Amino acid sequence: MVARALTADGRAASEARRFTGATLSGWNLKPLVDNAVLVVTELLSNALRHGLAQSPRQSRGATPRPLWMGLLRCRELVLCTVCDHSTDVPVLRESDHLSQSGRGLHIIDCLSSSWGWTTPTAAGKAVWAALPAAE
Repeated sequence: MVARALTADGRAASEARRFTGATLSGWNLKPLVDNAVLVVTELLSNALRHGLAQSPRQSRGATPRPLWMGLLRCRELVLCTVCDHSTDVPVLRESDHLSQSGRGLHIIDCLSSSWGWTTPTAAGKAVWAALPAAE
């Protein structure tokens, strides 16, 4: 298992993509990199868009608390996880074909063998997706 703190800003997605690609390549899972990077990007985008918006207010000018991401290889699966500070859980909604957003969970649902979240606490929650790790 590997984990990394990510700044809660525009750099987070590129840092997460680099971290995911390097980690999976190091685990000899290069064929999984593209799908895992896409899933991690969607998990992180949701955390930035929804998780930070719902997190408790911080004092003006304070640096937002970091988000965390983790990757865990367990036999034939790689678990991708992003932790945010919100207690709101993700909801897979009917897709609006004309909308320019709202497809992230559909992408995660299509690319993963399963996905979900931990029970929210005052500290937030973790949203995860399990990807088949075929070598």
